Amino acid sequence: MEQNDIKNNIDINIRRLSRHYNLCQQKYDDIALLDLSHCLRNWVDLAQEIDNYLDLINIQKKFKSFIVSKQLRRIIKPYDYLIIGFPELIKTYANNGEIIYFPNDLNLPISMNMQIMRNSDKSISIGNLSLIRTKSNELSSKTSGNGIQTKLLNKFSYWLDSDVLKINERGISVKSISRKSIISRVANTLGGSHPINNKKVENKNDELINHLMKSKIGGLPLPYFVLMGISKEILTTMKSI
Repeated sequence: MEQNDIKNNIDINIRRLSRHYNLCQQKYDDIALLDLSHCLRNWVDLAQEIDNYLDLINIQKKFKSFIVSKQLRRIIKPYDYLIIGFPELIKTYANNGEIIYFPNDLNLPISMNMQIMRNSDKSISIGNLSLIRTKSNELSSKTSGNGIQTKLLNKFSYWLDSDVLKINERGISVKSISRKSIISRVANTLGGSHPINNKKVENKNDELINHLMKSKIGGLPLPYFVLMGISKEILTTMKSI
């Protein structure tokens, strides 16, 4: 692909992503989420070309991901858990329900740390999340602090391939999922690219997506916030090219 073609593709997809991001920030429905995930798939297709283009024009970008500290890894190892890193707060006006709901089929107390703010304009902003399912009620203070840390990656493709969340829950076979995978699987799992329950396109990550869709923050499913976080990082980092 020629240099000008790559630049044009980036510009077009920035405008397209910005439109879908702004729509989803204001109002949520299943179709809006599917459209956002489809829009993000173009960025997956362009990943290598974007890396090459940034090298060619000698511009280095840093993309924000996350790592789990050694201390937090030791604490959560024996338990069922869910860790999601949001290096930047995700703000939404689409919240329309109870602040937090997580299914608890195991009937275990949930120890949770999460950055969440109710804003004066009736929106909410959320950040890093660590949720541990355990009978112990002493973990909340131990998991607070700097357990989820920002990690900078210098290639767009590396960032897409890096984990966007980590999970260890009974009934879920996968232990993590990359940004690249969750972008593609949200649309497929919800029937946006193929009919729902199409055996020919089943993927090991589909059970995880279905599980995450049941967990809500402000009445919105967790994959909504994950895709909004991915979109925000692309818009923030790539707009200045």
